[in-house]
Amino acid sequence: MLSEWIERWFTTCPPFLEEMGLLREMLGIRKRWQQYRDAWEPHCRRSRQVVLDAAARCPRRRRAVILGSGWLHDVPLPELVSLFDEVTLVDLFHPRLTREAVKSLPNVRLVGADVTRTLEGVHRAARTRNCPLPSAMPNLFLGEEIDLVVSLNLLSQLPCMSEWFLRKARSHDEPTIAAFARGLIESHLAYLQKFPGVVALVSDVALERVGADGQITPAGGTLYGCEMPFRGESWEWDLVPAGPGRRGERLRVIGVVDIRA
Repeated sequence: MLSEWIERWFTTCPPFLEEMGLLREMLGIRKRWQQYRDAWEPHCRRSRQVVLDAAARCPRRRRAVILGSGWLHDVPLPELVSLFDEVTLVDLFHPRLTREAVKSLPNVRLVGADVTRTLEGVHRAARTRNCPLPSAMPNLFLGEEIDLVVSLNLLSQLPCMSEWFLRKARSHDEPTIAAFARGLIESHLAYLQKFPGVVALVSDVALERVGADGQITPAGGTLYGCEMPFRGESWEWDLVPAGPGRRGERLRVIGVVDIRA
């Protein structure tokens, strides 16, 4: 509890993002990781390996960009720092632990940014019923010299808090919110394909419920009706491990080393 309070106090989050629940969600990820660390680590380890396999394919290693760096659980930071001239870590904002972890690494750059470029527009639109929602037009880093881009456990999360905030505000109907969420997924996939270097992607694609008796029940896709257009290796992530008298949740994840391969 004390560590969560310290992180909340020392993590700089724009007020409108805090109102939209993004700080709470960031802290919640850390809390769940602490609670289920043993169950999460196989997923984090495989995610890190996808990043390293992608790095190995880069003929030049000037700059690597990680989209969705978060708490660095799934980022092989020591290896990337030794491989690339610069490593850019991108998230909406960076928690204190992440800032502390990179403080002594001169070739690591932290960038706080909304890769969808929609969150401010969603925040405004939620104040007015049926106000048009913004269109996602991601363009961060396009045209810059980058040898590796990784979208890391980010894709399915892009619409989540906007969806929650709009429903809470009751400003838009369900079909409008669903179309907006799907548009965020589609625009991010199109955005990744605009980079000229090696582009890797790690994302969950489906959710399963796990009964206390171990029985698996599919609960649907996590990409808001979009199909994953790339092929890669697949594994399960025990998001909430099932236990005696407790149902669990498991995600099916795909790791794509190079979306053009």
